[in-house]
Amino acid sequence: MFEASIDQNGLLSKIVAWTFRTVVVINFLRFGLSFFPGFEGTPGRIGLSDLIFASRLGGFRVDFVWLVATTPVILLVTIFRAPSFRDDRRAKFDAILGASWVLAFIFYLVGTLFTGTLYFG
Repeated sequence: MFEASIDQNGLLSKIVAWTFRTVVVINFLRFGLSFFPGFEGTPGRIGLSDLIFASRLGGFRVDFVWLVATTPVILLVTIFRAPSFRDDRRAKFDAILGASWVLAFIFYLVGTLFTGTLYFG
């Protein structure tokens, strides 16, 4: 009964869609900043992100953990929205946005591993 009253005009799905888009945009902003050595750092020099996200979870910076934790959620939402890809313009936008992020995340991981900025110590 309570769920039906919340989602009368698709309010719940709109909240989920806008939350999804916000998380993806935040991730893309973080991804874009990773191309600047002054922000990301280098193997021999810390960057601004090391100062901002100084706290660590399991040895990893919080921003890295955020990207790793949100990407599976983005992938699931993208897969969930994909069936209505042809019928709904917003679903198409969400699916393209989510798929773009997953691809960008793969590039981010490869870049992080090969540049040496992923420090385990």
